[in-house]
Amino acid sequence: MRINCESCGSRLTIRTSREITKTTRELYCSCSNAEQCGATYSYTVSRNNIITPPRGKLVSIVVDFINNLPDKERSDLIHKLSR
Repeated sequence: MRINCESCGSRLTIRTSREITKTTRELYCSCSNAEQCGATYSYTVSRNNIITPPRGKLVSIVVDFINNLPDKERSDLIHKLSR
């Protein structure tokens, strides 16, 4: 990920970060053009969605989904899958 300085357009360097939640971090950045600009910023970066779940968790996600279905829907699904 590349972040540019809002003031001068130079590349920002991430100096440090801190975890806010498991999926959100606050980044502390400084402008690489220190002599002429020297701006510093903080950004909040977070994950919005899982596009493809990890292979090991896919089965667990499906099982949780099936277990949380109403009884009738669960029975119908199990019947369809057993054909």
